[in-house]
Amino acid sequence: MTDGKAPRRPGRLEAVAEPRLRMAPPDPEPGLARIRRGWLAAGALLVALAYAALHTSAFMVRRLDVTGLMQLSRSQVAAAAGILPGTYLWQVRPWTVARRLQAMPLLRSVHVRLLWPNAIAIAVSERQPVVLLDVGESADLEVDANERVIGLAAPPGQAATGALLPTPHVPVVHGLTAAAGARPGQVLTDPALRDAIEVAQGLGVQGQALLGSLSVDANGNVTAQLASGLQVRFGHGSQARQKTQILLGLLHVIAARNLRVDEIDVSSTTAPSVHVMTAPPPHTTVVQAAVPPGTTPPAPAVKGGAYAPAAKATSTPTAKPTGKTTATTSPPS
Repeated sequence: MTDGKAPRRPGRLEAVAEPRLRMAPPDPEPGLARIRRGWLAAGALLVALAYAALHTSAFMVRRLDVTGLMQLSRSQVAAAAGILPGTYLWQVRPWTVARRLQAMPLLRSVHVRLLWPNAIAIAVSERQPVVLLDVGESADLEVDANERVIGLAAPPGQAATGALLPTPHVPVVHGLTAAAGARPGQVLTDPALRDAIEVAQGLGVQGQALLGSLSVDANGNVTAQLASGLQVRFGHGSQARQKTQILLGLLHVIAARNLRVDEIDVSSTTAPSVHVMTAPPPHTTVVQAAVPPGTTPPAPAVKGGAYAPAAKATSTPTAKPTGKTTATTSPPS
């Protein structure tokens, strides 16, 4: 019997369907993954080597070069810079160091440079004191031309200790006790101090070498005490440069004529006067004072301490200007 299917013919081959296996498409860039892994490994190795190299002692800050110091010490600048031991040079930010140093009242400008592999160069410019202000405390105040307190200095004759700066060679101003308690960085606004500063600046280097101290009274009148003991009355600080030029000319004449003078009054540029300690001879006394270029102030009145309370000065005109003013005075009858 049959099941309804056609009988197989002997010797005939039948095709049998086999299941197909799907293959992944070939990688268009063979070995790219391996190349990427190689680069990543090489990069990691370079980073590790760089990290190890930068953390060697060769890059630790070993030298700090500071230039431009006049009053501050290198150790004070190094402490204010805040560069701790063991700091690597690549960790230092120049602008951060400069900002720290500019907080010091005595410094006007700061420039910081990194010197590879292990040094730092700091160039500073200090503010210069013009006067030393005696306020009756254990330390005097250094004041610059802008009335800024730039430091505390040891009084003349005392050694600088601790935070005190060495005593600068500038005039000492007495009588302004209202500034007591002022600290470095503070700007003082005292008209009397402004007058004293203008007088000190007007004297210049030549005049300041002769100056001992300055004092200011309650009315703001400035009086200078020279190192020789001679007293000079400036009045207010207005026309300070003209007054100091007149003073320097008078000092030159006094030295040339070997006069004994204990007081000079240049508070009025139109009527300066000189007080002679001993009476001049009975004949006429002639004083020639150098006059600064561009100015022709009247000659000073020469006052003899023994015989003339205030002799008036008369100017003698000349045919040709010679840059000098001749004053002729005679003792009163």
